[in-house]
Amino acid sequence: MLRILLVFFISFNLHSQSNKYLELDLQQCLEIALENNLQLKRSIINEQIQKVGYNQSLLQQVPTLNLFSNYGNNYGRSIDPTTNTFISNNSSFSGVSASSNMNIFSGFSVRNNIKKSKTLLEKSVFDLENTRNNVMLSVVSSYLNVLLNTDRLDNSRFQVQSTQEQLSRTSKLVDAGSIPVINKLNLEAQLAGDELSLIQQENNYRLSILQLKQLLLLETNKEIK
Repeated sequence: MLRILLVFFISFNLHSQSNKYLELDLQQCLEIALENNLQLKRSIINEQIQKVGYNQSLLQQVPTLNLFSNYGNNYGRSIDPTTNTFISNNSSFSGVSASSNMNIFSGFSVRNNIKKSKTLLEKSVFDLENTRNNVMLSVVSSYLNVLLNTDRLDNSRFQVQSTQEQLSRTSKLVDAGSIPVINKLNLEAQLAGDELSLIQQENNYRLSILQLKQLLLLETNKEIK
């Protein structure tokens, strides 16, 4: 598989830098995009929130049970809570209590809340999957666009080189009087057009690289070569 060579610079101090090379294939680009994409992160958080809300709505159907306990000590002259008499010795007391609550009927509000929470959860799951698919599709499209522009750039460079070589041979023939000068002028015009096309392809290549960097949320000091 064709790979894109990423060249980025890491500064070791104020006066020295070292080049690092990172080769990324399509799978690695997808992994980076899925890890860094902000919209995808928001969708993941929203799905987690809706899952918690749905679980809480289910718990509204479950009876509640609360247990309480207390313990205390009295020192010196105090009242014994068991005999209600004054004593001078230390005493202690403790107690345990419990309460329970169960919703018998609430006008179907609990049931409707569960349905609503379930719908919101299902929507968040769908949105998450849709966002993930859109991110992957964008990365694949951008990656293939980089490869396409790379091929076109190579072809433009080859065309310029080929025209230059042809012009060099033609110039020698013109100087020797073997062919008319119009042949040389035609090749010079063709070379100018090829060089213009090369500049356009270089711009297209840089633009496609920039678009891919934006999708991957790479740092601005990282350059794709």
